Amino acid sequence: EVHAYPATDGGISVYFRNVTERKQDEQALRRWSERFASQSRLFDQIASTTPDFIYVFDLEGRFLYANRRLLEVWGRSAEDALGKNLYELGYPKWHADMHMRELREVIESRQPVRGEVPFTGGSGIFGVYEYIFTPVIGADGKVEVIAGTTRDVTQRKQAEKDLADAKDAAEDSLSRWRAIVANMAEGVVVVGAQGNMLEWNQAALAMHGFTNFAQARRQFEELIPLFELRTLEGQLLPVEQWPLPRVLRGETFTNEELHVRHL
Repeated sequence: EVHAYPATDGGISVYFRNVTERKQDEQALRRWSERFASQSRLFDQIASTTPDFIYVFDLEGRFLYANRRLLEVWGRSAEDALGKNLYELGYPKWHADMHMRELREVIESRQPVRGEVPFTGGSGIFGVYEYIFTPVIGADGKVEVIAGTTRDVTQRKQAEKDLADAKDAAEDSLSRWRAIVANMAEGVVVVGAQGNMLEWNQAALAMHGFTNFAQARRQFEELIPLFELRTLEGQLLPVEQWPLPRVLRGETFTNEELHVRHL
């Protein structure tokens, strides 16, 4: 680096300074700046392809970054949204208050906070959202910013509700069926594919000489020694000709009449 000044004697004073190290530092800084800018553009491009919200808060709860999907739900541009807090972006007070408490918790504990909340953005888009706020810790061990991600779980929540509703409806139907069957005069026995006795109504228990369901709730093989089955003509039936083994083999029949004796 050269500096030239007029001298008092009419000449010129020239000063030289070695600025090689400074120039190297400037070049290194420029390279790092360009690299950071490139990485920032890459991150923004990646973040813009996901349906999730990705964002960054400063320690005062102002948005430093919001990806494209979050901006779409807000119905705002980055220039209009960044630098503003939840209240300024139109969040309901209860909602903004809740997140501000969670951000303070993240800063104080330096631990992530998770939650789930319904939200309608300025665009009118509604959803149920699952989110996590994560502290970004600096070299000094303090929280520098809070990074957040949010996922729309509306469809999952609806599926869970539909499943719960279907389960309730099935249980109601089963309860009604059991009430009807329990009071029938005909004996009803429900048997599993492996021969396990699942249900007996009171009429069936009485017909087979049982006083309670606990006595009858067994595997078919355990019941064989307890019974004797004969035709109306008195012929003793081998076990393989009993109604249940025949049904389990895939046979279908009706109006079968037998003598059943509890030994």
